Amino acid sequence: MDRPATQPGWGFLVRMALLGAVLYAATSWVTVFATTSSSAIAGNLRPGVAIPIFFGFAFGPLVGFVVGFGGNLLADTLTGFVQFPLDASSPRALAASLQINWQVANGLLGLIPGFAVLRQWCYQTREGLLKALALTSFAVVGAGLFAAVLDPFVFVYEDQTTIWQTVARDNLPLVLINWIYAAVIVPILLFNYAYRHLYGPAMLRAGLMQRVLLTVVISAAVPIIMLSIFLLEANARLNGGWSGAFGGVFFQLAVTILMTTVFILTNAALMAQSMTRPLIELSASARAMEKNTLTLAQAETLKATTGDDEIAQLSRVFGTMAQEVIQREQELRKHVQELQIMIDEHKRSDQVKEIVETDFFRDLKQKARAMRERGKAQPASTNE
Repeated sequence: MDRPATQPGWGFLVRMALLGAVLYAATSWVTVFATTSSSAIAGNLRPGVAIPIFFGFAFGPLVGFVVGFGGNLLADTLTGFVQFPLDASSPRALAASLQINWQVANGLLGLIPGFAVLRQWCYQTREGLLKALALTSFAVVGAGLFAAVLDPFVFVYEDQTTIWQTVARDNLPLVLINWIYAAVIVPILLFNYAYRHLYGPAMLRAGLMQRVLLTVVISAAVPIIMLSIFLLEANARLNGGWSGAFGGVFFQLAVTILMTTVFILTNAALMAQSMTRPLIELSASARAMEKNTLTLAQAETLKATTGDDEIAQLSRVFGTMAQEVIQREQELRKHVQELQIMIDEHKRSDQVKEIVETDFFRDLKQKARAMRERGKAQPASTNE
């Protein structure tokens, strides 16, 4: 991801941190009903875990930490895991009522990936996305291990649970689930964010864009509809029929389905644009080259196209070819101008030669010489 020419100010970073925290809390709240059937995991399946990781990659470690810490604290407050007023009878009781180790662990989810901003990784290439996936894995494992190790020091376990038992019981299953969500969602978000400069409403009018988008939407709509019907029917059965199914869980399930649909369609549109926009720009450059209006700067931009896919390679090859053609044309024009100057000088020389060799010019030259001689003779006769 290329760093912008001007660094964002604190106001922008604060807005992004607040936006990310609200998004993280909202996605965690609407998916709080989604728990695993295993009693070994005392938690929820939250695909929103990708949000603080993405905000860390996009806006730096500070924003990532605030999104993870603040968003999880807000989500725990909404879902009842953290209840106010807090128990301030002792520092340990206060830490336990805040579940401080898990709040900090969620902050680490955004803090660790945020350091990638300092390296200016590019997420338009396979190498950049693999680096991001590796750092994401490290963040998920590190955050989960941090929370599990501190659990016995924050909470009081009646069965004298050891640290390693906590890790095996709470850390490993949650790390696996969070890693699956992050490994799938974060690369998609980073890829689309890296190509954010390509997106625009005008792209929807492109024929290739419309065909690709229609194909992706149809392919995604069928499984979404089938899964939605299955989940709603299962919820109705658990609640004794459709009459008792319209409760809080139904609302959260409906919101989750809606968010999933919006996420899939949005990413489908963005990824379709990222695939079709370079082809459209390449086509426009080819037409400009045909009309001899393609500039050297535009050719250099094509030559500097990032990415390791075939479209990026084609853009770089075309940019190199166009640059060489434009440079040759410029050199040819320069030689033509120099040749024109030489021709003009030769013409002037021939014209002067023609004038000098005429009888009129010779006669005029003789008269001028005679006048100069008479002018020299007159002063001599005057002195005598």
